[in-house]
Amino acid sequence: MTRTLPAVDRSILGAKFDAVNCTGETEYRIQGNAGLTLTVVAPKKDGSSVKVWRCRFSVKGQSKRRRVKLGEYPSMSLADARRHAAALMADVSRGLDPIAEIEATQTAATAAALTFADLIADYLTHQRDLVRIDEIEREL
Repeated sequence: MTRTLPAVDRSILGAKFDAVNCTGETEYRIQGNAGLTLTVVAPKKDGSSVKVWRCRFSVKGQSKRRRVKLGEYPSMSLADARRHAAALMADVSRGLDPIAEIEATQTAATAAALTFADLIADYLTHQRDLVRIDEIEREL
């Protein structure tokens, strides 16, 4: 069953988790905003629920529906979520895949980060000319 909410702060504030659903989260589509949804996560033991803004979309040529987390309510307001969703949907309409762009950025950041093994390999390479490798490895 599709649930929809009017695009007003009062409705967003009143969105509740549907315990009958029992899937762990309840999703509401926001009227007047293509792809924008509010997901209410099941309450924790203290009774508090988390509300998360997401944008759902399909990229041309792919049958799979995808979704991107925009932020949490109330940290991200309805107006901000609407702006982010509109920008994301504009990218999708131009044929871009926002998730692929995010993954490419994360992959580049991971590749740029040096690990301890990389540092040791560089150190050993530079020390090769000075002393024997087995002596350096013994010291480490």
